[in-house]
Amino acid sequence: MFGLFGNKSSDSGPRYYDIEKVNNYSNHEVVVALKKYHNIDLGSVRILNKLLCEMGIIEKSGGRWLLTEYGRVNFTGWNTRVYDPNLWHKNIVDAVAAYCRENDV
Repeated sequence: MFGLFGNKSSDSGPRYYDIEKVNNYSNHEVVVALKKYHNIDLGSVRILNKLLCEMGIIEKSGGRWLLTEYGRVNFTGWNTRVYDPNLWHKNIVDAVAAYCRENDV
């Protein structure tokens, strides 16, 4: 049976992943890691996207977010600019935390 948290049997509970064992972070995992490692509570992915836009990592294009060249080179494994990026290297957490400290966010 496949549930929200992956494959599970009826006698075991859902499998929760350990954020420390994940190679790349989704947007939600970035928000969780900021809270866990830097005690920065953004509250939502929407606020994270606005910060990433201010940092020049993503930009608004129509109704979607577009990865900038700077963001692509430094924080993802993508080889082209993509819409609605949701796969980040772990160093994005430290970059966002440093930006929040510098700008009193």
